[in-house]
Amino acid sequence: MDRAQPPLLALCIKCSSTMMCRRVWHPLSVTHTEERLHLRCGCQHHKDMHNDIMMTGLLFGAALFGLPLMAKAKEMPMAGEVAPDFTLLTQDGTKVQLSKLHGQWVVLYFYPKDMTPGCTVEAHNFSKDQPAYAAHNATVLGVSVDGIDSHKKFCAKEGINFRLLADTDRKVAEAYGSLNNLVVTKVAARNTFLIDPQGKIARVFPKVKPAVHSQEVLAALDELGAKAKSASE
Repeated sequence: MDRAQPPLLALCIKCSSTMMCRRVWHPLSVTHTEERLHLRCGCQHHKDMHNDIMMTGLLFGAALFGLPLMAKAKEMPMAGEVAPDFTLLTQDGTKVQLSKLHGQWVVLYFYPKDMTPGCTVEAHNFSKDQPAYAAHNATVLGVSVDGIDSHKKFCAKEGINFRLLADTDRKVAEAYGSLNNLVVTKVAARNTFLIDPQGKIARVFPKVKPAVHSQEVLAALDELGAKAKSASE
C-alpha cells in the first residue's frame, strides 16, 4: 500500500535541477514519513540515495519477517599466513595477479560498493596518500564485487589514482573472509590486509573506519619497516 501526499517540486541540493518529490508510507519503510524521490533529476546523488533507500527497505523487511540479516562468513586469514593468491581485472581491464607483486608491500583493502559515501572517503584518502605509499614501496589495491564499468566510472568521477579490482564472482572476498552475506545481496566487508614483500599477511585490519584508515595503514608500514630495519642491523 502506498499512501502518498501530493507531489511537490523541489531543487536538487547537489546539481540545482528541478525534481519531483513526495513523502510516502510503505510496509518496508522504517518510518511513515520517509522521503522518497522520483528520479526526475538524473544526478548521481539521487541515484545513490535511491539505492540506499532500497537497501534499507530490504534489510528492514528481512528483520521484520525474522530472516537473518547476515550469514556467517568464512574466517579471515591471519597475520603470518600466506596471502591467498588470485587474479582479477582492474578498472582498465588489465589483469593483476597477487603473487606477481612479490618484492613490494601490498595494501589489499575490501570495500562494499562504488559511489557510496564511506567508500568514496576511503578511496579519496588512499589516492591523496599515494606518494607516501610509493615511499614505502607499497601498492594499494581496492576490491569490491562491482564490475569493471562501475570501477571505471568511480575512478573517473572521484579522481581515484590506484587500481580497483572487480571481484564479480565474489571468490576473492570469500577467500579473505571478507564477504558479507546480507541474505538479499552479498557485498565485500570493510577489511584490509597488509601483505609483506614475501607474500605473507603482516597485519589485518577488520571493520575499518574509512576516514582514518589510510593513515592507520601508513602507521603500520612505518612500524613494520622500522622493525625490519632493526632486525637487519
